[in-house]
Amino acid sequence: MEITMRTLEAMKKLTLRQEIPQMLKECGINQYLIEVGVRWGFGLRNLLQADPTLVIGVDHWNATRNPAQNDTNLTQPQLNDMYSRLFHESLFDSRIRLLRGKSGDVCKWFPRLWADFVYIDADHTHEGCLADMAYWWDVVARGGILAGHDYNLATNKNGKVDFGVQTAVRQFIEDRKISSDCLVTIENKGDSGSWLIYKINGE
Repeated sequence: MEITMRTLEAMKKLTLRQEIPQMLKECGINQYLIEVGVRWGFGLRNLLQADPTLVIGVDHWNATRNPAQNDTNLTQPQLNDMYSRLFHESLFDSRIRLLRGKSGDVCKWFPRLWADFVYIDADHTHEGCLADMAYWWDVVARGGILAGHDYNLATNKNGKVDFGVQTAVRQFIEDRKISSDCLVTIENKGDSGSWLIYKINGE
């Protein structure tokens, strides 16, 4: 209970996404970290500040015809270049691993209750976000955190994707009967906001 309260209190003090790595380090839940939806790799690099054993980036880097899976209208050559740059960077940092594939497929490669922290920044529709949360919840260890980006009700820049992250998060904790006390949100302060769910048990 002491560990639970300490982690929850640390989560509640967060004001920016960039503060998450330090919080993970201070709470001792910084060994195995995953980001789902990597693109340029800014979030992945930020997680390295937690001093982890391993940070895994999961993304398909694929210009699909589904706007929810490419809501910034990037071309395949642009996405390939992003992946290549990050892959080259990972060759010189043993803490970084990249897994190129769909979220629902890649999550099956991990054992249950393995990761300390999973951050989702992929499909921002209600259905897509809810699916990703379900895919990765079992991978998160007890005492770990499932989190994500874009906790807002906006439409993305190309106007084709209505974000449903807020409603998906609320439905997820309701369906799983997770206490609302375990949900912490970081308000939009120039970074579209984030949400974090502390996993007490193996719900």
